[in-house]
Amino acid sequence: MWAQGRIGAQLLSRFVGLQRPMGLMSWDGSRRGRATLISGQMVADQILHGLKDKIQRLETIGIQPCLVPVVVGQDPVSQIYLRKKLEAARAIGLRMRIQHVPAEVSSAELMALLDHLNRDEHVHGIIVQLPLPSALNAIDIGNAIQPAKDVDGFTQQNLGALVQSSEVARLSILNHIPCTATAVKKILEIGLAGHDWTGQRAVVIGRSLNVGLPIALVLESDRQNGGFDMTTTICHRNTVDLGASTRHADVLVTATGVPNLIRPEMVKPGAVVIDVGLNRIKLSDRVKLVGDCHPGVWDVAGYMTPVPGGVGPCTVASLMYNSVLAANRTAIRLSV
Repeated sequence: MWAQGRIGAQLLSRFVGLQRPMGLMSWDGSRRGRATLISGQMVADQILHGLKDKIQRLETIGIQPCLVPVVVGQDPVSQIYLRKKLEAARAIGLRMRIQHVPAEVSSAELMALLDHLNRDEHVHGIIVQLPLPSALNAIDIGNAIQPAKDVDGFTQQNLGALVQSSEVARLSILNHIPCTATAVKKILEIGLAGHDWTGQRAVVIGRSLNVGLPIALVLESDRQNGGFDMTTTICHRNTVDLGASTRHADVLVTATGVPNLIRPEMVKPGAVVIDVGLNRIKLSDRVKLVGDCHPGVWDVAGYMTPVPGGVGPCTVASLMYNSVLAANRTAIRLSV
């Protein structure tokens, strides 16, 4: 029972007050030679730090944080992501209730399932694993999730709040910021702690509503409000003379899904390169996961995220954070 509203206020205070961990390394824009690897797993561990304790505190007051991934069909790439999410959830004690549905499911049937999950008070976060079969409209399906439970941050309300609000720090408490954008934010904040990015140039290659655009918005937002105050340019795979833009970037984020798109001559020496791309390349004896960057970029960049092991673990950790935050909001609502 929730006898006193102060319980919810205390929970919010503890959640917002998530201890900021020490940075993994400092940034030096004059750096040359082989790039220093930014370990995504180390950053992810920092994000997950403290979530286990927060879950235990919620459990003492009757709330078991629960995330429900809805998996349509058996897409192999989707299964890889799902396993990583399940591992992270188990590590922090987050309940994860996977809902499998056949690839032939109709839009009406999937909407009905989401409506049921929206009304289930024991479910705090809902995600629909992408990609979906071509017969289903991913935007319509995504918008069927209640915004408070949209821990991927893909609904019109959550994306719209990010576009309209300059207060990224406050927004991350009131709404869900897409997980990949949060991952890039944390890589810069934790992995390259202590650097003031104000006014420096960022180039984001990729314009998707779920990845590229939210990343650009976070990078360009006012630093005093939780952003980075960077001068940000959005490009894409069809940008004419892409290198003319990327060669000026102090921070280069690529999220196109095109292997070897970014070549060494397109990168400013000493730049920070965050490779969001995840591509499956078939070799004679195996399948290899690679990003968007040519291997030679490591000889030009100052700092760089690997693929795999870079943005991916941070994105999964950000999903866990959003899921615990959603459960915490439930505690606050019930305590009022």
